[in-house]
Amino acid sequence: MPPDCEAGVRNYIHSMRFSLRGVDGRVLLRYEVNKDPARWGFDRLGLNMDVGVARGFPVIEGRVEYPAEGYLGLLGWIQAVDYTVRKDSGEEVHIVAPDVAPQTRGANTPYLSFGTEPRLFDAPAFTEKDVDWNARAFLTYTPDLLMTPVVEPLCGVFWGYEIDDGAVTPKPLRAATIDDWTRACELLRPRLPAWTFGGAGWEAPGLE
Repeated sequence: MPPDCEAGVRNYIHSMRFSLRGVDGRVLLRYEVNKDPARWGFDRLGLNMDVGVARGFPVIEGRVEYPAEGYLGLLGWIQAVDYTVRKDSGEEVHIVAPDVAPQTRGANTPYLSFGTEPRLFDAPAFTEKDVDWNARAFLTYTPDLLMTPVVEPLCGVFWGYEIDDGAVTPKPLRAATIDDWTRACELLRPRLPAWTFGGAGWEAPGLE
């Protein structure tokens, strides 16, 4: 993780560029260690656990700059999460899920956030002591703006963390690849059969 992340600097430390419908855009990314769960609202979530557990986990934020107006500006963040929990018994439990707000889990939507210049934000926490957790997050669009359940990728990142005997180690942030998008689609399609995930021939942009 970059040194300024570890120091808790709030500046955006990476960017990714994209172009859609003749308009250029970019995503500004910040990736840092959670040193103060209350700063991110953990104490207001009503969680049935000590929110201090979240200390040491990564926090990611992506801010979109895309000046298209009205329906032309509609974009959505999609995040596919897969993780393995290793139990003391030696059993491994593997979980795959589209990452959506608890409010929308029954809404048959893939979006973590959606709208004009939507914001990516995630700050995980886990009470298990031995975990390998991975997230593939993508800024996406729909070719007909919002009329059909079809998504195409614009740019994306891979991130996550490992927990070894209770010690959390964030994984380095990197640009997502076409293989990451393919993997995310494999995870999401069985859970969202009404949606079409495109992306054939997508050229994934890198981090700047």
